Amino acid sequence: MRIDRERGGIVYPCQWTYRVIGREREVVREAVELLLAGREFLLTAAKVSSGGKYHSWHIELVVRDEEERNTLFCRFKEHPAVVMVL
Repeated sequence: MRIDRERGGIVYPCQWTYRVIGREREVVREAVELLLAGREFLLTAAKVSSGGKYHSWHIELVVRDEEERNTLFCRFKEHPAVVMVL
């Protein structure tokens, strides 16, 4: 991600990373793959909570603009398999 310090914003298009957290590892993975069907992205398993109840994934992809970045955030957040998006 590049930041334009003079204009105070992110320079698009840029590589962006989301972290999604859910209770069932494979269900979350399948949800991400469904929501991003037809797009190029990298999905990496991240941490598991100390009790093993929550699993997180990093999703890296190129976003074209702020609207697309926010739309994807909302799509992840609204999916029933996802507990939290960062």
